[in-house]
Amino acid sequence: MSEKAEKLKAALAELSLEEREDIRIYLDSLGDEELTQEEWEQAWSEEINRRIADDEAGLTKMIPGEEVMRRLREKYA
Repeated sequence: MSEKAEKLKAALAELSLEEREDIRIYLDSLGDEELTQEEWEQAWSEEINRRIADDEAGLTKMIPGEEVMRRLREKYA
C-alpha cells in the first residue's frame, strides 16, 4: 500500500462512526456510473441541506479554516 494510502487510513481511523459512514457513502458514489447534471445537482442539494440542518441542530462544531490548516500542517508536514 502506498504511503499516501497509509496516511489516509490513519486519518480515517480518527473519524467518528458517522464521519466514516459519510466517507463510505462517498466512496460508493465513485462507482462506474456517471451522474447527469440534474442528478449531480440534486445530490449536492440534498447534501448541502443535510449539512445545514446538522449545523442548525447543533450537531456540528465549526472550526476556523486557519485552525484546520494548522492541524493539517502539524499532522502531515
